[in-house]
Amino acid sequence: MVTNPDQGGDSFGTAVRRKNGFDCQLEESLWALSGVVPKGGYNGTDSDDLLPGIDAKPPKECNADPNAICTYTLRSAREETILRRLIKDGIQRASKAYGSEQEFKKKACVPSALSANANTPILHEELKKFCSGLP
Repeated sequence: MVTNPDQGGDSFGTAVRRKNGFDCQLEESLWALSGVVPKGGYNGTDSDDLLPGIDAKPPKECNADPNAICTYTLRSAREETILRRLIKDGIQRASKAYGSEQEFKKKACVPSALSANANTPILHEELKKFCSGLP
């Protein structure tokens, strides 16, 4: 994840994936983190190794209401795995940045921080696991 000090209210920055050593895929990080598992499960197909959210279509209400909570439906178990790994990596990096897991938990595991991530269900779930000490 790349951040920019002038990015305004978006505290997550931009997700970047290098392809073939030269090309890059870019996705706004909050969008990448907002994937949800399909209600009926995955249909058995697997997507390419995509950065989560790339080319995902937002629901119609996202286009109609600028205040709508926008999520996209993950297209495969592989995409979900990539998203969960990105989140776990982010948690590890944040723990190092704060000096330890315990110090990061003082910021990330408070009710206000957990509720702030409720609109990104997989991020919320992984953060709750981290806060409770689950693998």
